[in-house]
Amino acid sequence: MARNDKLVQVDGAAIEARRLALGLTRDEFATEAGMSANTVLATERGYRDPSERTAAKITAALDRLEAAGTEPEMVPVPARVLDQMFQEIAALRRAVEALEADLGPR
Repeated sequence: MARNDKLVQVDGAAIEARRLALGLTRDEFATEAGMSANTVLATERGYRDPSERTAAKITAALDRLEAAGTEPEMVPVPARVLDQMFQEIAALRRAVEALEADLGPR
């Protein structure tokens, strides 16, 4: 973020709802929007307010994808890969909960 970029408040839950309605993962959406999945996560969860530039990129990507009716290609995933993904998600959730507990109420 450039030093003169202003931060803006956004409705992270609305961004997440629009992304989910498109059937996109955070990683897929981040690629489409030209940013990291961590930036998308932080914006959706309200961990930090995005810069005007980042908010504009998110809005533009959502608008473009909604207009195109983009849906991800369905690809079969082996059960062992799904199991590993679910284990990683559970570990990430525990890590986030631990961080939130360390940070205390906002």
